[in-house]
Amino acid sequence: MRKNRTLSLSGCGLKRKLRISFYLVLIIPILIFVYIISVHFVPVYKWDFNLLILILIGFFIGLFGFLLIHDLIKRLIHLSSEAKTIALGNLDKEIIFTEEDELSELVEAINSLQFKIRQDLQQLNDYSRKSAEYNLKLQRQSLLLSALLQINSLISSGEDVEQVLRVALGKLSQVMNSSRSYLLIKDKDSDRFYIRLIDGLKMPDSLSIKLELKEKINQIFQRTIKEHSILVIDNKSGLDKGSIQEFSECFQIRNALFLPMYSRNQFLGFLGTGNDQDKFVYNDEDKELMELFAKNISVIIETAELLNQLDKLQIRDSLTGLYNERFIRWRLNEEVKRGMLYHRPCGFLLFKIERFKELYEQFGIRFTEDILRKVASLLKDSVRDIDYVGRFGDYTFAVILVEKNKRQSLEALEYICKKVEFAFKEEEPSKRITLMGTVSENPLDGISAEELIKKAEENLKDT
Repeated sequence: MRKNRTLSLSGCGLKRKLRISFYLVLIIPILIFVYIISVHFVPVYKWDFNLLILILIGFFIGLFGFLLIHDLIKRLIHLSSEAKTIALGNLDKEIIFTEEDELSELVEAINSLQFKIRQDLQQLNDYSRKSAEYNLKLQRQSLLLSALLQINSLISSGEDVEQVLRVALGKLSQVMNSSRSYLLIKDKDSDRFYIRLIDGLKMPDSLSIKLELKEKINQIFQRTIKEHSILVIDNKSGLDKGSIQEFSECFQIRNALFLPMYSRNQFLGFLGTGNDQDKFVYNDEDKELMELFAKNISVIIETAELLNQLDKLQIRDSLTGLYNERFIRWRLNEEVKRGMLYHRPCGFLLFKIERFKELYEQFGIRFTEDILRKVASLLKDSVRDIDYVGRFGDYTFAVILVEKNKRQSLEALEYICKKVEFAFKEEEPSKRITLMGTVSENPLDGISAEELIKKAEENLKDT
């Protein structure tokens, strides 16, 4: 079926419209020519000069109209082509017209709109870049918080310190997106350092636990401690190439960030991390994250040291769980000093289990150990939380009554003796236990812990 044709020019191409315009422009001289021929019936060869001039003028007028239309259409086609290029995404394209007319104003408006679009796209790109940086920072902060919570959870649960440190180094590598992390500890007997732990590098245990550093690297660390600075080795590092090369060979990383660790103003060592990326530069955020990890690992090391010291102190008796004699003597001395300063009394009770040696010879060690544990429990349940109960000898016990005078201490002594006697009342007569005790109090019986203890031991011996 054939489509209906219309007289509209909207569907015609620019060239066809240009031809039609040319034909329309030539209508006037043609009509004039036909009119002259029809009126005068003059043969062409008899045309006079004026008539030829008139025809030529009409022709050139039409030609001039064609050239004007052709120039306009050419500029419109150029403008359309440039606008299409811009629409395809070439926003750096700028349309240039030299003539000053309505088309030039349109071109100026298009260029202005294009410049505004470029500005908006630049702002959008900047916003996208900042959003990506913010999201990355938020992700790192979330990962850091999770890592610190896990580390603190391991510490509070009593996990082995070495295992906690390994987990901490692993989390450090994860947060810093590093290939390796190091824990360097200062040797107590010298100014040298040794590598205690490494994360991300398979090495024999003998090396990963203790690996001495080269002299030049050791000097770099010493200078960092002296200047209270952070050791940074990256694309903008100020170290000479020789030092960087030796550092890279020692730690097997191209970029590194090492922070000193302190505990109570005492230098512990270095916490380090690194990678092998090209043209890598550490920023301020990286340094802040490392500082947080360095503080936490310092706490872990300090906690381990305190636990070691606590183990060495051994303030508890292994059999009864009470304080031992050494702690009771130290605690009594502190309470006496406090009592003398604030004019408050302090009572000291000393007990011994009667016939203990006979019971040991008759019933054996297991029976007497059960007796010691039971008496210890009775003593602990008989005093306040602020008082101190300890095993003072093989079968003697001591109690420090904070801010109790002698009368109150004697009442406590009598109460404890009756309580123990009642607890063993159901036993066979040969297995019944009784306590013998005595009291001393500052400042009546002495102004020091030794004087109070000596007074109590003398009284107990005499009874």
